[in-house]
Amino acid sequence: MKLKLIQAFLVLAVAALFMTSCDNSHPGFTKNENGVYYKVISHDENAEAVTADSGMFYRLTMSYGNPDTLIFDASQSGETFDLPFTESIYKGDINEGLSLLNKGDSAVFIIKADSFFLKTARAPEVPEMFKETNDLYFWVNIEDIVSAEELEAQMQVELEQRKGLELADLALYLSKNYPDATPTESGMFIIKNKNGKGKMPKDGDIMSFDFSVSLISGESLYDSKQAGRPMETEKGKPFDTEGFSEGINTLKVGDEAIFIVPSKLAFKEQGRPGIIQPYTSLIYGVTLNSVKTKAQHEKEQAEQKVKAEAETAKLQDQEAITIAKYIKDNNVTVAPTASGLYYIETAEGTGEQAASGDKVKVHYHGTLLDGTKFDSSYDRDSPFEFTIDRGQVIKGWDEALALMKVGGKATIIVPSSIGYGARARGGVIHAYAPLKFDVELLEVTKAE
Repeated sequence: MKLKLIQAFLVLAVAALFMTSCDNSHPGFTKNENGVYYKVISHDENAEAVTADSGMFYRLTMSYGNPDTLIFDASQSGETFDLPFTESIYKGDINEGLSLLNKGDSAVFIIKADSFFLKTARAPEVPEMFKETNDLYFWVNIEDIVSAEELEAQMQVELEQRKGLELADLALYLSKNYPDATPTESGMFIIKNKNGKGKMPKDGDIMSFDFSVSLISGESLYDSKQAGRPMETEKGKPFDTEGFSEGINTLKVGDEAIFIVPSKLAFKEQGRPGIIQPYTSLIYGVTLNSVKTKAQHEKEQAEQKVKAEAETAKLQDQEAITIAKYIKDNNVTVAPTASGLYYIETAEGTGEQAASGDKVKVHYHGTLLDGTKFDSSYDRDSPFEFTIDRGQVIKGWDEALALMKVGGKATIIVPSSIGYGARARGGVIHAYAPLKFDVELLEVTKAE
């Protein structure tokens, strides 16, 4: 059972629902000691709870995003998730919020978006929609708490149900849309909407095509035309699913077709977690655009590689010129370090000196040398934390922060050799881009 203290705490939270919170930044919410804001919608102190050593799973519905825009809306999908109880990854994470709830409880949590995306989800960056407020909302309802054994038994029952439903749904879809369609020997359906006048590809040819994939319900999963990215595959080699590979190998250039692919020729009983449920038929829309021999394709690829290398070399040559111009135009008088870092102190710190292995908390504003902003912790009103020399940030940051004291501020110019190198990031940072950061060191936790 949950600790009595936690139960009493939640009972008080229910009684205080919709009353003014002690933290005015989120009226109606209560804030715990680790920074999780929560509003309990319903709570049963006598219901089953999850403990750290129980090996249990939450069966829950969860929506998340912000009040204006949801990334995922459980009310639209109707999906439940089976989530294992997990100890907190860091103080104030979503796992800590979930640990407050019992079976049948529902609540709203607000956690720091940057910490969730960078630490829990391990995303490369924080989505733009959260950068202004840094608040990520979770609307959670704990429908059940089950053991691993119960979960496995329920899953087997549900799989058998889905297997039967797939056959019924597929038959109904065909009777409504393609009553005269006949299956191939494998059991899929190929419906030609347009007969092209181009050639039939040979094994080994490279086929360029556009395709969409959706569920029988009409829900779209992907559309290459909307993405602006035609796809390529070699005839005779597998692509996506068995059914798709079979279907595209029947097309000639200019053909437009529908492939109706039962799960046995798609993702079978496994599905694709979070995207396609087990025993799900797929509907493909396919247009075969062009065909090249492998030799033609390899020649074009080689030409594109040469062009890309020339463009990259130009950017690499330009970097030194860009840095030199910035240094001159801004009257920078400090000398670069051996790595090429320019460390320009703008306010001397008076607190703890940062060093390798220390955990630091910083605010920063990052731009290209022409002033184009690519990120800023100030926009999120949330400092960034990392440990120096642990590979968590670019090398230029590790070097610069080890030169600072708490309370200090500095502008740093980071050449690409200790930045992102030949990698482009986020649509703003190009290959061999020198970067400028205005950094403020707020806190140092010394390595033990």
